[in-house]
Amino acid sequence: MRDNKGTPESLASINEGYRDSLPIAAAIYHSPAQLLNMSKDVHTMMAGKAAELWAPKGWDMLNEGLNVGKAVKGYDAVIGDIYSSYFNEEVVAEAEASQV
Repeated sequence: MRDNKGTPESLASINEGYRDSLPIAAAIYHSPAQLLNMSKDVHTMMAGKAAELWAPKGWDMLNEGLNVGKAVKGYDAVIGDIYSSYFNEEVVAEAEASQV
């Protein structure tokens, strides 16, 4: 792989190889880009496609985790606002006034 990746034809051959062969896909996924003599972007794309193709359940779980991470970015700030409202005299007075 490392020696033959210089031409578009050989890159297409590698691309076809990881789609047809789990060992080739595993080699691309587990090897650093430097050892395969690939740019980081090409390696990341191929490793991602290999994972999506050969481990779709794991790929879905990874994407779900990334989506959860995006959703909870503001979680700490919201929790902080809730806790600080417990000690805000105006909020406490308003809550006590609304009790029946």
